[in-house]
Amino acid sequence: MSAGGEIIDSYLNGCVFCDSRHETFGNTPEFKRITEGKIPNRKLFETENFVVFPTVGQIVEGYLLIMPKSHTTSIANMNKQLFDELEYV
Repeated sequence: MSAGGEIIDSYLNGCVFCDSRHETFGNTPEFKRITEGKIPNRKLFETENFVVFPTVGQIVEGYLLIMPKSHTTSIANMNKQLFDELEYV
C-alpha cells in the first residue's frame, strides 16, 4: 500500500495522532517520541494530560499543537476536569 493509502486507512479506521503515538502508523513515531520526552527540545509545555509542541510543517509561524496524552475524539467529549486543564494550557 502506498504511504497515502496508509494515511487514509489510518484516518478511516483510527486516530492518526494515537496511531502515531503508539507506533502503529508509519515508521516514524514522531508524536510518541515528543510526548515521552525523547525529543525534549520539541516539548514546550506539559501538564498531567496534555503536551504542547510546534507542529511538523507549521501552518503559520508560532503555530502549536496541544495534544492530549490519551485519545479524545473532540473537545466536546472532554469531562470538566480535562476541559479545565486544557483551558489552563
